[in-house]
Amino acid sequence: MAELSNRSPSGGAGPLSDVVVLDLSQILSGPFCAMLLGDLGADVIKIERPTGGDDVRRAGTVTVGGSSPQFHAVNRNKRSLALDLKSPRGRAIFMELVRRADVIVENFRPGVMDRLGIGYDELQVANPGLIFCSITGFGPGGPYRDRPGFDLIAQGVSGLMSMTGSEDGQLAKIGVPITDLASGMLASSAIMAALFARQTTGRGQRVGCSLMQAGIAYTVTESAYYWATGEIARPNGTSHRVLAPYQAVRTSDGHILIGCGNDRSYSRLCGAIGKPEMVSDPRFMDNKSRVANRHELIRLIETAMTRQTTAEWTEVLNAAGCPCGPVNDIAEALADPQSTYSKFTTQVEHPTAGVMSLLSPPFELGDTPAEVRAHAPLLGEHTRQILRDLGIADDQISELVAVGVANDNSERVPNDSEPAA
Repeated sequence: MAELSNRSPSGGAGPLSDVVVLDLSQILSGPFCAMLLGDLGADVIKIERPTGGDDVRRAGTVTVGGSSPQFHAVNRNKRSLALDLKSPRGRAIFMELVRRADVIVENFRPGVMDRLGIGYDELQVANPGLIFCSITGFGPGGPYRDRPGFDLIAQGVSGLMSMTGSEDGQLAKIGVPITDLASGMLASSAIMAALFARQTTGRGQRVGCSLMQAGIAYTVTESAYYWATGEIARPNGTSHRVLAPYQAVRTSDGHILIGCGNDRSYSRLCGAIGKPEMVSDPRFMDNKSRVANRHELIRLIETAMTRQTTAEWTEVLNAAGCPCGPVNDIAEALADPQSTYSKFTTQVEHPTAGVMSLLSPPFELGDTPAEVRAHAPLLGEHTRQILRDLGIADDQISELVAVGVANDNSERVPNDSEPAA
């Protein structure tokens, strides 16, 4: 049996460099999961429809090099195989890949893979060591099983949105699609645990996560307080329900975040803003009192802090040992001195978009580093390369493309045998 060549754009010294992942997912949760595995060195083969590919290629109102910014963001370090899984010939090719793969990531609605004839039961017979990961909206069973999974809905159903927003009860969606991203991250952890278990058992297994499950997982502290007190968390703006002062406060030109997690930090804050008498004020003598009198506490703090700018207070409070920071927008966060020092961003060359900026992998490994080695692929960019590795001749590949079973875009990159990086 021919093996897939070790030509992953993310292959190399990464800890998952011997792992082959078939990424059947689209939009965000599954692609983010597979991207994290690719960052760690796995050979991630993104399998897309020959016509159109992943829907997120066309999402939003802006395209860069023919695809949306979101597609570029979560599909780096992958190879693209454009293959029609509804076609018998396409499924036969897919099964050959399955026999050589370690992991499958999919985020179809429950039952779709089974209806295609490539569900877990069929694939596990073909490859008993396969880890089969499903990311769904609400889980593989239960009354919500067949509902479509959208981050907005999951934020609401999981309870996250009920505690996000202003104190007057005006709800707000969390600024990023948190349940999509969280489910992808949790699923990647489950996959790596299953790979570790396979070293002992020799067997793969089914793993997964749902958007609702991920959202509820992120309520971990508020769920604990609910069980302990019966109190239900409500929107608090930037403030904290059980700590004060722990929120944004006004300055002369905006806001600054202050985080006093204990009496020592609070004392340092009072000294730094010229209000040492507030340390002994009976209304604010301990955290419980400060929480109970938070509105008056913040009013008094702001009378002092509106005299200087956010940048000035950031210097003063940090020098005093009081945790604080500005409220950066995205541009400011990416240009922040700590971001630039830590290389939180990286650049890659894309064949149609030119040089592109991407976020760096969000973790560090000293001996087996995660890296961004390749751009998000063009649709079908690696079809010919991958099918050749399966032993399919060039004339057969051309025929598969001609009848619509596959799509080959390799001519749009400088060298088909070496993915651009």
